[in-house]
Amino acid sequence: MKVRDMAQLIVRLPEQDKEWLVRKASEQERSQNWLVARLIREARERDERQDKQAAA
Repeated sequence: MKVRDMAQLIVRLPEQDKEWLVRKASEQERSQNWLVARLIREARERDERQDKQAAA
C-alpha cells in the first residue's frame, strides 16, 4: 500500500497503554504505527468473521 493511500489518525492513549505499545513494538523490532495498524486489522478481520458467522 502506498503512503498516499493511507489515512492519518492522531490518537490519545493512557500513558500505560503508550508504554505497552512502545515495549511491544520494540520487542518485535517494528514501529508503533505498524503494531497499531496490525492490531486494528486483526480486530476488523475478527469482527468481519463474527458478522459472517452470525449471518449464516
